[in-house]
Amino acid sequence: MRNILLLFILFCGNYIFSQNFENTSKIKFSYIYGGSSWGKNGIYSRSEIFELTKTENGDFKISQHLKINQKVHNKVFSEDSITINTSNYKTIPKSDVDYLLTSLNTNKENFTEEFLIQNFTKPTKKEILKIAKQNGVKNYLKNDYDEKNDTEKKYSEIQNYKYFDEYLKLNQPILNVIMLTLDAWNSLGIITFSKEETKLYDLDFPKYCGHPISVNYIEIKEKDKKINIIENKSSSIINLEVNLILLKILPKNTKLSVELNLNNIRDEYINWFLENKRTEFEY
Repeated sequence: MRNILLLFILFCGNYIFSQNFENTSKIKFSYIYGGSSWGKNGIYSRSEIFELTKTENGDFKISQHLKINQKVHNKVFSEDSITINTSNYKTIPKSDVDYLLTSLNTNKENFTEEFLIQNFTKPTKKEILKIAKQNGVKNYLKNDYDEKNDTEKKYSEIQNYKYFDEYLKLNQPILNVIMLTLDAWNSLGIITFSKEETKLYDLDFPKYCGHPISVNYIEIKEKDKKINIIENKSSSIINLEVNLILLKILPKNTKLSVELNLNNIRDEYINWFLENKRTEFEY
């Protein structure tokens, strides 16, 4: 797998003028993850689709939930789909949908120390040790030579996000700069339908919990459902509030909910700390 940095020169300012949310009648979420089959039999890509439709009182309901597996056997490609019963899903208040749409159309660049830390779950010692084991540095936290106070101090530095400001300087999503991964995919597409326009929001998850989010005005052909992006109307935003509201309104315990969780950034920081800051510990 190879990563390349693709620069999109998108003509945009800090804020994007939004559509008229009152006329938004449907929102479709399409999450897909997988990779090239490389000639092997089996499932190579999985998708999950949620569709929200407006009710008579203006609230929204999850009207469709599909799980799709794309697979190959002896070079023959096929797919299986499972329809999930949505009757038990809770109604989504109009205010939550309005907040989502506003967030998707507002660039806040809140990838900041203050915003992130207040939305992280404090890492437990068990979680930190697990990451250390995965990186082959377990002995930094668990060994025969550290005093108990030193071990506690090591955990405390990470739990209190020491050097987090330095980490953020090195790891920031940049507007109009999108990381692509060849031969693999892990992304969420959100399409909003209204009388005036149709918009597509793309979140790619190799890093930064899907940011920056690309925003495109689109046309969908009725015949083949092909999506055409309208030129000169593309832009991008950074707004982590999108992740928070999506976690609130979409079903829990899904692969998508894992990708949206801001604790992914917390865990990346812990990885970075263990790799780069172990030698700076003061006994």
